[in-house]
Amino acid sequence: MKISLNWIFDHIKGELSRIDVAQLVDTFIRTTAEIEGWKKVTVNVDELTLAEVVNINGDTVIVRSAEHKKEYILPKRTDALVGSYFLVFSAENNKRWATSVLFGGIKDMVLPAMYCPENLRAGGWKSTIELQDYVVEIDNKSINSRPDLWGHRGLAREIAAILNLQLRPLEEFVTQYSSC
Repeated sequence: MKISLNWIFDHIKGELSRIDVAQLVDTFIRTTAEIEGWKKVTVNVDELTLAEVVNINGDTVIVRSAEHKKEYILPKRTDALVGSYFLVFSAENNKRWATSVLFGGIKDMVLPAMYCPENLRAGGWKSTIELQDYVVEIDNKSINSRPDLWGHRGLAREIAAILNLQLRPLEEFVTQYSSC
């Protein structure tokens, strides 16, 4: 199972930037479960733009980047719908759909459509994402008997205990609703 330490630290009162990740991994292996590997992931947002699908024509999709004030022609994809937003990667004046590899993934698959508030679509979204993360791969067999570690919240609880940090209240992540 792969986990994002940024997502883990969303649940912990503490800063990932102040943690020695190698030491955390070593302690986690000794006290909790086997970690198969970990890596630092850095995203270069200068190579990305958010683009809206404006037209689908045969084997091509025309997208418009509000940030660049330009339209780009990309290969057709089955999940593209007019009005949906996707990340587009730019390298050497060549545009293509952004893939999971740009965000530390191993399998090269296109990223799905995404939601972005209107006021951030012209590039403001870039200041809202974390540019650096650590992806940790935990051995599934070593947590089979620990269902509390099958998700980010449970792993955050364990890591907070290892680091002697407080866990953020669950109420910060759960929305209450009332029935009519």
